[in-house]
Amino acid sequence: MDVNEIKLLLGKFYKGETTSDEELNLRNYFCGDDVDACLSEEKEFFIACQKAFCPPDIDKDTFTSLNKNLSKHIDQWNMIEKASQRKERTISLRWIAGVAASLLIIFSFSFYINNYHQKTEQAKQNTYNNPQDAYAETQRALMKFSLSLNNGLDKVNKINN
Repeated sequence: MDVNEIKLLLGKFYKGETTSDEELNLRNYFCGDDVDACLSEEKEFFIACQKAFCPPDIDKDTFTSLNKNLSKHIDQWNMIEKASQRKERTISLRWIAGVAASLLIIFSFSFYINNYHQKTEQAKQNTYNNPQDAYAETQRALMKFSLSLNNGLDKVNKINN
């Protein structure tokens, strides 16, 4: 391969735009003996990558023990994941209950405010249209209040004497 072509493939590789065939061509080139001197650093990088991604062959017993250990860990992770899903459901139910309680409080408060305004409007409607009737009713109420106050003061004076 030409050095310029390798440099173009390297640019695409570092941008993450290469295909698997192009990456294979790069690995084959850098694992070979005829690598240009200006690409010696990339050669070291690709050899390190080759060692990291392609471990040496392992025997069958080691593979089966690794497989068993991996299966055991996957089962443990599944159990942990199921437990976390239960917690998520509980948290979501608490959140829903909190929203429902908040809405209930808001509706109750608005119902109370609405009834309070209706009562004040009814109280305003129960006023007198004739000023003489209003004056007579006020005198009657003040007389009743005065009698009650005098009655209470008489009892206090009896206690003091």
